[in-house]
Amino acid sequence: MEDILKLCFILAAMTGLIMGGVNAGVTLFVCAFLLGWLFGLGFGQIMFSIKESAADMQTIELVSIILLITVLGNVLLRTERIKAIASSIEYFAKDIRVAMAAVPAFIGLLPMPGGALISAPMTGQLAEKVGASAESKTVINYWFRHVWEYIFPLYPGIILSAAVFEVPVSTISLANILFTPAALISGFIFCFGGPGYDISFKFVGDSKENLRNLFFSVWPVASVIGLYLILGIGLIPSLLLTLSALYLINKGHGTGWKRILVDSARPDLVILVFGVMAFKKVVADSGSVDALPESILGMGLPTEVMLFSVPFIAGLLTGITIGYVGVVFPLILSVIGTGESFEPGYFMIAYVGGYLGVLASPVHLCLVLTRDYYGADMRGVYFRLFPLIASVMCFLAFYYCFW
Repeated sequence: MEDILKLCFILAAMTGLIMGGVNAGVTLFVCAFLLGWLFGLGFGQIMFSIKESAADMQTIELVSIILLITVLGNVLLRTERIKAIASSIEYFAKDIRVAMAAVPAFIGLLPMPGGALISAPMTGQLAEKVGASAESKTVINYWFRHVWEYIFPLYPGIILSAAVFEVPVSTISLANILFTPAALISGFIFCFGGPGYDISFKFVGDSKENLRNLFFSVWPVASVIGLYLILGIGLIPSLLLTLSALYLINKGHGTGWKRILVDSARPDLVILVFGVMAFKKVVADSGSVDALPESILGMGLPTEVMLFSVPFIAGLLTGITIGYVGVVFPLILSVIGTGESFEPGYFMIAYVGGYLGVLASPVHLCLVLTRDYYGADMRGVYFRLFPLIASVMCFLAFYYCFW
């Protein structure tokens, strides 16, 4: 019980600092020290964990990916490809709500850290037409970007879950099959249910023209997806190859590459990524999450409550799916079972619980990056985000009761 209270205190402090306007990266470093101290790590141990996380190749690759994505987004913006993509999707969707959901959902098929940064400019371009607030833009881009991770077999959380429980990836996806449509439906209800979105359009151009514009504008994004998912090339080489092709195509057309590179070199993003990775490392080294199952079971709560709450808290703390899958799932193997004894109903509770924690996490990279891009107020973002999370949570409870 004491460990749970400590973790709740950390989460409350983190949320309070971020909502209070403190830089997200700085908040994460502060909370990393606080968490390490509460769980018995000395100052030297905490510093060692932070230094290890900074030097870790995964962190360096993540920083590189985020910066390259920022460059790609600025190039698409400067060459007006974002405007063309948004206009074409709007034409074919025939509804601004469908268009605003389709853009981040399409980018969501690319399992990459911080991918919401790619869709943010395009979603924003569409949302501007209906006067959506920065907070609404943030939630729309963030929520629809993440509707596939319940089932899409290329997401690391799905793959790792299959390995942990020794079942095919298809078994994992089938256990969660209804939650992608549930997320889509709740997104449309809570993101677009109010006034201001159901407006009529004066459609510009014809189908052939819009299809041609869409093809010639979306190819850089499709290139990254194709190189990474189909050809199996790493994200960094995929981004570099695509950016090189864009440079050759637009060379001499006044694109302003030097200005783009200067604008894309953002220290705040670098600090943010290092902060996320430092916090995750201290969480792992302190063993703060390992004690969760035993602590909650000791409270005499039902198995279903334990299966939901432990991954949920771990998801809140790590802000990444493989965080709770890798840390918590091996600890609850005996409850969910492996191979032929695998219980899909129990797994569904644990996976969805953890993923909802990730979506609510103040350290989720896509959330803080999207919020930063639109300059949104975090309190307003959470005010709009919580009903979406609660609706999927209610669907989970209802679905399990009739499993």
